[in-house]
Amino acid sequence: MKNHLLLSILLLLSFFASAQTQQGFVKIKGRIDAQGKLIPGQGLKGAVISVQGRSAVLVNQDNGAFSFSVTAPQFRIDSVIKKGYQLVDMEACPRTYNYSSNPLYIVMETPDQQLQDQLKAERKIRRNLQKQLQDREDELEELKTQQKITEEEYHKALKKLYDDTDKNEKLVRDMVERYSKIDYDQLNAFDLQISEYILNGELGKADSLLHTKGDINERVSHLHRLEQANSKEEKELAQRQQQLAQSKTLLAKERNDLANVCYRKFEIFQLQHLNDSAAYYIELRASLDSTNTDWQNQAGIFLCDYVADYNQALSYQQFALKQSLLQNGENSKATSDIYNALGTTCFKLAQYAQALDYFNKALDILRIIPGSNPSDEATSYNNLGMVFNAMGDYDNALENYQKALSILSNENDKEARVMAVTYNNIGDMCSNLGKYDETRGYLDKAFSILNRLYGEDHPDLISSYFNYGYLNQVLGQYDEALKYYNQELAAAKKIYGDIHPSVSVALENIGDVYVDQGEHQKALQYYDEALAIKKKIHGEKHPSVGTLYNQYGALYNAMGDYDKALDYYNKALAIWGNVYHMEDAPMATLHNNIGIIYKSQGNYEMALKHYQQSLPIVRRDLGEKHPKVGILYNNIGAVYKELEQYDKALEYYFMAMPVLIAVLGGEHPNIGGLYNNIGLVYDKLANYDKALEYLSKALAIRINSYGTDDSRTVLTRDKISEIQSKMKETEEK
Repeated sequence: MKNHLLLSILLLLSFFASAQTQQGFVKIKGRIDAQGKLIPGQGLKGAVISVQGRSAVLVNQDNGAFSFSVTAPQFRIDSVIKKGYQLVDMEACPRTYNYSSNPLYIVMETPDQQLQDQLKAERKIRRNLQKQLQDREDELEELKTQQKITEEEYHKALKKLYDDTDKNEKLVRDMVERYSKIDYDQLNAFDLQISEYILNGELGKADSLLHTKGDINERVSHLHRLEQANSKEEKELAQRQQQLAQSKTLLAKERNDLANVCYRKFEIFQLQHLNDSAAYYIELRASLDSTNTDWQNQAGIFLCDYVADYNQALSYQQFALKQSLLQNGENSKATSDIYNALGTTCFKLAQYAQALDYFNKALDILRIIPGSNPSDEATSYNNLGMVFNAMGDYDNALENYQKALSILSNENDKEARVMAVTYNNIGDMCSNLGKYDETRGYLDKAFSILNRLYGEDHPDLISSYFNYGYLNQVLGQYDEALKYYNQELAAAKKIYGDIHPSVSVALENIGDVYVDQGEHQKALQYYDEALAIKKKIHGEKHPSVGTLYNQYGALYNAMGDYDKALDYYNKALAIWGNVYHMEDAPMATLHNNIGIIYKSQGNYEMALKHYQQSLPIVRRDLGEKHPKVGILYNNIGAVYKELEQYDKALEYYFMAMPVLIAVLGGEHPNIGGLYNNIGLVYDKLANYDKALEYLSKALAIRINSYGTDDSRTVLTRDKISEIQSKMKETEEK
């Protein structure tokens, strides 16, 4: 059929928290050797880290490196286990840590090594304290000898010294605990030197080194001044933040109000069919907030549907997708809707592979997000089916349509509507296959549902009237076709008024029937009415205007006015050339039509040139087995026939035959036409047996399809009689 019903897209927003990755290392301690040189600690491979709320992490790097994702500012490590090792800091697990871009170090040692480190630290500390005690005793003894202190003072000082030494036991234990746990890899050079001095009892050197940092009292005073300055800055900052918050509130209010004005202006111009002005305001609204995915996507949809600026539409929709992925994540309804919008734009550009990719991504999301609506999922299956249908891949098209039906209920009004659309789409596919009885059955199912839901005045029923009209037109039942197309026109005018795309489409459809009936002036009248509406709504350069020019070309071709036909085809080519690339599918259609005109004019070289421009595009987009490929083979064969290159003609006819039979079946009227063409070539080659074989096949199909009195049937029958006469004359000679 000529058009497809794409279901509408709704946008929803959700929120997504992005995950961060915490890096870390499991290692043994760095140490200081006897010469004061740092011996770096080695990484520990094979440790198992248990993080709350996620699977355990196995350290499988030789340097002890590990990482895991965190979705909150804090995380808890429950345990770290490595056979033969223990945590140096026994309180490290379980412990809650803050996420940091800096690595987390987890230090482990064998129990024996940790004990050795404790004993070594204790030995050093006790020796240093013992030396300090001895030095103090000697000092007191010297003071007493020099009679600088009395005997009583001497004894009191010694007693205090020994009392202090007894109290140092806790200090020893604390220092042993601390220094036996130090990972010297994590100390800077200054702290490394201080630690070494203290551990070796060189307290004067330690104090002297600390003094290089400046007078401590001055630094404390400076710290207090900094605190006061920060406190003042915090108060001022709080005031500025309050002012900023008020300013942001005002900004948001002004932005939303301005966006609303833009949208209202957009609506006003849209209702007047001034689409360029409408596009200006919908794009202006989008520019007010690049992070608003709804505004970006709506601009893209309007540019696609009404302005046919597909590249700009894709630009807005792709930006909306980027923002939605940042704000909502991949698996959200909002992202799914944008994928559907992108698929629709690519479908209109005939970029079928890309359209399939976007529609599949939309469907994949709907399958996994909670609370997904069956009608949304069925819509995605319908979209996929329509792409496959356009590609001529009818098996995949039917499979997706059937999946849509399998999840829908006729009792739910929203789902019933999608079901009706699906039946219409299956009918469309059956029509492409020439299965017209099945087409009517599916159209009846769709109409029954829509009539129950809406009565007679609803946009969806306009599509049903069109579908019935087109079916009858294909079957040559022109009066019935006109009846339905006039119902389509009346409904469109009643719902939308006289100036609307649906009205122009209905006028075109009526014109098409009059072309088929040979009533060319009536057809021209309806085309002219449709063209006036399209130009008013879309302007001069919209692809739908190019489509109508293409139909004018077909009309003038039927009238035998090939110069006018070529003129209109070239007008269509000029419009489509600004919308599509030269290798896009619509351009292939025009090249084929222009080839038909040149063939009718007897300019076979130019006809062949345009057919051959069309063929690689159709092959690429639709594959070797699509009926359009078969039709082009047939057209090229016909040109070679006129050029009297009969072997080439037969080559292309026979290339066309399996393609068309596979899609249309052996009894389709087009197959009858192909058999007829082959028979005519064999006649030219004087191979009368073969000519009769194929003409007889053509006659049987044409009688079955058109009846005995149709002009096509009569021509084939007369040709058979002519060949039989030739054969009789040959036998008599």
